[in-house]
Amino acid sequence: MFEPYFISNTISSLRYRAIITLFLVDVRAAGFNPLNLVFQQDGASSHTAYETLMFLDMSFGKVISARPRLFDGFYIDWPSRSPDLSPLDYFFWNYVKERVYYRSFPRNIVLLQQKFNQVFSRIPSVTV
Repeated sequence: MFEPYFISNTISSLRYRAIITLFLVDVRAAGFNPLNLVFQQDGASSHTAYETLMFLDMSFGKVISARPRLFDGFYIDWPSRSPDLSPLDYFFWNYVKERVYYRSFPRNIVLLQQKFNQVFSRIPSVTV
């Protein structure tokens, strides 16, 4: 399990690709080959910009995206609001939030980020 990335501003396509580049460094450092992985994302405009889709196509073995195919890459169309393909939306974030906000609410953004990191570090691998 990788730690969460905290983003404080709007994400452009360029910034999103920079974040994914950092993620790829972490993936490789953990001993994984990104070309053997499936990368899943939603249909946010920074995620579905042509440059981003081309970047993802070169970086991962397969991509599941809520964007119709723009080219003949390794894309699997993602039906929006699909509980089968959206475990982050339908299970994982609820699981995390229940633990982050258990008994008390973090009083500022720094404490909130610390609590998220703490919760993420304790998630059993069988849950993921």
